[in-house]
Amino acid sequence: MTNTASAMTDRWRVIVVRAKGAEVLFVKRNTSLGLPEVQIPRKQRIAWHLNEQLRQVWQLPVVSTTPLPYASNQSETPVRYHVAEILDPALGLRSNLLWMQPSVALQESTVDPADATALEAFALSESPAAPKQGPFASLGWFHEVSLWLRSAAAALALEWDGAFEQFNATDSFSLIRFATKPRALWFKAVGNRFASEFHVSRLLARRIPGYVPRVVATREDWRAWLSEECLGSTLDAASDIRLWQIAVAALAQLQIESTRLAPDLRKAQAHPLNRILSGVAVDRFRAIASDLLSVDAKSSRQAMTENDLADIDCALRHCVAAVSTSGIPDALGHLDLNSGNAVVAKDHCAYLDWAEASVGFPFLTLEYLLQSFRRTFGGVSLQERDLVETYLSAWEDLAPRHAVQDAWTCTPALAVFAYFLRCIDRCDGEILGVPGRAEYLSFLLLKLKREAAISKATSEGIPR
Repeated sequence: MTNTASAMTDRWRVIVVRAKGAEVLFVKRNTSLGLPEVQIPRKQRIAWHLNEQLRQVWQLPVVSTTPLPYASNQSETPVRYHVAEILDPALGLRSNLLWMQPSVALQESTVDPADATALEAFALSESPAAPKQGPFASLGWFHEVSLWLRSAAAALALEWDGAFEQFNATDSFSLIRFATKPRALWFKAVGNRFASEFHVSRLLARRIPGYVPRVVATREDWRAWLSEECLGSTLDAASDIRLWQIAVAALAQLQIESTRLAPDLRKAQAHPLNRILSGVAVDRFRAIASDLLSVDAKSSRQAMTENDLADIDCALRHCVAAVSTSGIPDALGHLDLNSGNAVVAKDHCAYLDWAEASVGFPFLTLEYLLQSFRRTFGGVSLQERDLVETYLSAWEDLAPRHAVQDAWTCTPALAVFAYFLRCIDRCDGEILGVPGRAEYLSFLLLKLKREAAISKATSEGIPR
């Protein structure tokens, strides 16, 4: 493998099991035994590529289960391990493949030592004494999901021939597209860690169904739901400005209708923006940003000073106060909305994936969506102004026009500020010492510096 290729892919070896783990698939390599290996493009969906490569290269129909918490670093390119189940246990194998009990294989001196360690880790994870994991860590889980899917499909007069695409696989998080006909169903489970997405998605499907996928069944114990596939294409594939107009108008209406659900969204554990857009949060930001300035990163040391932080602090406090007194009601928001999460047709738009759902000042959501728009249409365009006007005009029935415009002036800086704090939360306090993390946060600081300066100038009557 070339250095270029290894930099673009990750090596995964797969423990393919059948008969509830009683047997594991091995590859015969001359006089040795090893596990099947695949190369997966870096930073892409592991389960989808793993399933597809086992099907294409090894002629093995599988469903991915979970990655193993073990990786071999015995070579220049580390090898990671994943568990998968064969979907057809009676399938005939190529001549260089064979099923073998793990205990028997581990007695073979010809088994790759790294594979042997992975098999031992797998055996421990399957033992009765192993810590309890999520519902999709146990072998046989896909059969149970399939039974539930078939029951829901039958109630909708949909047919399923067994075809599916699996996109994510962990012990508690799963995303699968089932090719039911005449329309597909999506299965998503998020586990306890991301329970808010389950609660918010279910709430929106029940109370504001016109702007989200139709949910046809739920499983509380899995934090899972089945939803119908939306007609249309994702907005990230749309170069027609009219489709963006439809999407932005739908976003505004969805949020306006959600204002009556603000208490329910809080109960559903949507992120409370009043905690992020607050003086306390600005204090927290100031302390973290000061620490970043001490990091030996060129971007921060050359372009940011404590005086800059003081200016940002002042601008943020002004913006927080402005939006809190604007009269714009709390509404549904999304702290990481991108155009891949919007499915748009000529007269309709549905929004997917509410993992970063929020409740509070709603305008940040449009600013995040505009980041995707700018990648397609450029950083400055009259078309963007039209989109913004479409969105803001919808809010003028709820707040005076001057208040809406003033709040929008503050939005870009607040959007970067909120995103910065969300990144900090995802870091779990581990900022320094992690490659690239401090540098990225310093980049966000520079962006916040620019947006805060623009917001201050605009509020003082200087054209943007």
